[in-house]
Amino acid sequence: MKSNIEQRDGVYQWVYELNLFTNPVILFVLWKIFGVICLGIWMFISLLSINDIGFGWYKFLETSKVFALFLVGMMIFTGLGYYLYAAFLGGKYCVLFIMDDRGILHAQLPSQYQKAQVIANLTIFVGALTGKAGVAGAGILAGTKASSYSQWSTVKSVIGLPHRHVIKVNSLLEKNQIYVEAEDYSFVWQYILAHCPNAKIR
Repeated sequence: MKSNIEQRDGVYQWVYELNLFTNPVILFVLWKIFGVICLGIWMFISLLSINDIGFGWYKFLETSKVFALFLVGMMIFTGLGYYLYAAFLGGKYCVLFIMDDRGILHAQLPSQYQKAQVIANLTIFVGALTGKAGVAGAGILAGTKASSYSQWSTVKSVIGLPHRHVIKVNSLLEKNQIYVEAEDYSFVWQYILAHCPNAKIR
């Protein structure tokens, strides 16, 4: 384990600054979501239309073509929206991770905070997210945009994407993406696997 990860009383914590332009892993997730939605609607309408008079291969292909064009348009629109949002954030997505033997917390920090600032004040940030916030921590907590927590006992699958510095930890109701620097990836990966014995590994 390298110096990117701090350990205190069995709790591991680190900050990751994701470059939204060079590592568009979030965009891929959005595309996947919209793709599944469009596929579901296409299948539903196709099944409803099977018994319609005049519905045949030609009508099926025409309907499929419309949905394919809609999907392409949606992907383009989503991509443009993603890069506009990335530009608004300054191209960076700063995340704090807190991991122990029960689970892992992923918290997106306010855009005004840079990685160096978070590392310098890590105790305050961790306190704000674990219910031990002082005055400074309360202000940070109020500005925190989003957080997700994965409890190891509920994790169903773990997917490793080392080339993108990502570990996907999925439970029934929570899809969590863990970002890790290359030099720490193996440690975090092995730690997660050791605490999720019932999860499918991919």
